Amino acid sequence: MSGILKSKSLRRRLLFIVALLPSIYLLSMGPVGAGAQKIGGRQAWLADVYAPVRWLHHNTPAKIPLEWYARLWGYKWVENEKKA
Repeated sequence: MSGILKSKSLRRRLLFIVALLPSIYLLSMGPVGAGAQKIGGRQAWLADVYAPVRWLHHNTPAKIPLEWYARLWGYKWVENEKKA
């Protein structure tokens, strides 16, 4: 019976981690973007890494919350896109 409990516990942990990863990715956009801006230089990699987030920004009602979150970190996301 303890083997079954371990298996269920492991499944729950894995499910939790798998469910948490997209949130971590989405929330990393603000601090990573702000850090990249402070460092300066070419930021084309940033557009590639966060292409799914940019798609959400352009194609869903998440535009305003994403812009707000980026500004919260000091990341001028929309201004950078207009320059590109």
